[in-house]
Amino acid sequence: MIDKIYISITKKYIVVSIIALLAMVITFTVVNTNSQNHNLRNQYLQNAKTLISIMEVATAENLHAKRYDQIKQYINFVKKDKLVQEILIIDINRKIIVDGSNNNTDSYRLINNPLLENALKEGEILWEQSLDNLILVKPIELPNMLLGAISLTYSIEELKSAELSVLSDNIKIGIIIFIIGFFFAFIFIRKITEPIKELTKATKEVSEGNYDRQISISTKDELETLAESFNLMVDEVRLSRDKMINALNKAEASDKLKTEFLSQISHEIRTPVNAIVNFTNMLKSEFEFQLEGDVKESFEIIEQSSHRLIRTIDLILNVAEIQKDTFKPEFNQVNLLDEVIHPLIKQFQILADRKSLPIIVEKETESIILNLDKYSITQVFSNLIDNSIKYTDKGEIKITLGKDKNDKYFARITDTGIGISEDFFPYLFEPFRQEYKGYSRRFDGVGLGLALVKGFSEINNADIKVESTKEVGTIVTITFDDIS
Repeated sequence: MIDKIYISITKKYIVVSIIALLAMVITFTVVNTNSQNHNLRNQYLQNAKTLISIMEVATAENLHAKRYDQIKQYINFVKKDKLVQEILIIDINRKIIVDGSNNNTDSYRLINNPLLENALKEGEILWEQSLDNLILVKPIELPNMLLGAISLTYSIEELKSAELSVLSDNIKIGIIIFIIGFFFAFIFIRKITEPIKELTKATKEVSEGNYDRQISISTKDELETLAESFNLMVDEVRLSRDKMINALNKAEASDKLKTEFLSQISHEIRTPVNAIVNFTNMLKSEFEFQLEGDVKESFEIIEQSSHRLIRTIDLILNVAEIQKDTFKPEFNQVNLLDEVIHPLIKQFQILADRKSLPIIVEKETESIILNLDKYSITQVFSNLIDNSIKYTDKGEIKITLGKDKNDKYFARITDTGIGISEDFFPYLFEPFRQEYKGYSRRFDGVGLGLALVKGFSEINNADIKVESTKEVGTIVTITFDDIS
């Protein structure tokens, strides 16, 4: 993953560098070529102007004296220069006196060219450039006397070749600049991406738990500042982690101490409570026919309170075993309906009858026989049935056994009780948590029932799902992964 990030960043920098270098090289080539070509054109123009000025001086006297042969000889001498294509001597009447043109040129095209008229009017060298040549016109003058004009057609083929040569040289220089620039750009990219690679690698290591990782980057720029900030951040994370671990260890130690204390104190309480229950039952049996009124009711209160206390102690001991991971399940084939549900219904029938709550059993499948720990799974359904009766004043309790769409067995307990608020759902399976708190609460209990249900369900490889609507009722579904 780190290599991919590094390669991706490097590619981006390389692409940006190539684009920047290409833009720079193209700009250099265009600007430099234009500048050099401009200088070449000016040089050619200046050479042509110098030549036509010399020719004008050389032909003025001969033209005044009408020595045309000497002018012709001079023109032929000048035309030995391969750049000179055409030389025309024109008198004041616009008549070509001497024609030093090539056979393939139209010497008379100049007669109607505005360039000639303008040059004669302004008395200076005028010029124009076509695709193939440069045409210059200069008046031929003696002091206070205009004799005519001289026209020089100067080839620019060599100028074109020179311009192409300049372009070729600049392209070569541009390629060399690009190669050198890319070399230095690559070194610069490595200088940037290597620290980024180091930062990415260090970040991954820290995310995997290596909080001793530090980065050493000496680039004297923002990357070095970033590396220092990263190291400070890792130090802070490490300190925070150590504090959290210490706090967690203390909390776990405190929780373990609390669990051991509750377990120990529950054992200590259970022994005398059992003695009280046994002696109460013995006295009740001894004087059963003599008990009347308040005395009989007192014995019933003692019996109910003792059973409630023993149930609370059993809950505490069971939760302590789950939290300390000391509970040792014994898995066997258990008939869920015959060995667990029916015996519990008989046990809780008296409590249900006191509230006129029918306990209905619905079977959507044949008998369910699963590999379970009988004690713990019995405690699961015991607490669920007890809760349903406790929190339901009217309606019914329904127990449904069946198979879901995934071919897994389930047991569903539905009641029409007071329901559970949405705000309490996150704390539903936490020990010692109750929705109704305080000494004036309507319902007894210490908030361990659902915590025990959750723990024992997991031991039996079962999932628990709770659905509830306030003042409508609650549905608790236990789904077993064992499909035997």
